[in-house]
Amino acid sequence: MVFLPLSYTLLLIPFFSATFAQWSSAIATRCVERCDTGWQNVWSLAWVAQSISQGQLPTHTNQLFYPGGVDLFWQTLMLANGLLMLPVTLLFGAIVAFNTLTYVTFVGAAWSAAVRAESITKHRCAAWIAGVLYSFAPFHIWLSYAGFVERVSIQHFPMLLLAFCHMIKSANWRPVVLGLSVC
Repeated sequence: MVFLPLSYTLLLIPFFSATFAQWSSAIATRCVERCDTGWQNVWSLAWVAQSISQGQLPTHTNQLFYPGGVDLFWQTLMLANGLLMLPVTLLFGAIVAFNTLTYVTFVGAAWSAAVRAESITKHRCAAWIAGVLYSFAPFHIWLSYAGFVERVSIQHFPMLLLAFCHMIKSANWRPVVLGLSVC
């Protein structure tokens, strides 16, 4: 059970080794000139944490276009990721939350794909390889290097597929619906 997440975590080292030394000051990207998207997502994580900790709705801010503010409904607010990383953001800051989210997304995507693949193939080694292929695909790595952490969160899709398959096979679908609501 521990082998899958540990092995996928170790696979992250060659891709993000430069970030480990600067965990709280540099974001897990490989931007050379402009990292607007990465820093926008750092701000988004910080904004969600700040607004919720102050009892405000995170869908509107006066920090942009002062004094009227702006509605963030159509922005890449990353509300779900912001809620997931809320404790990390409040305790360690938004940069640490961004880096943690990036790594958790890779490990979670590989792990969930491996669990889904093993449910189909019944072969653990093939499932591990499927997790690597799903999570460490070039497009997924490129999105991460460019700072698009809101688009990197692909770990939910294999979980949803697994839940749907269990719902189809099961006569008791209520626990599956509860599981889907968490995803």
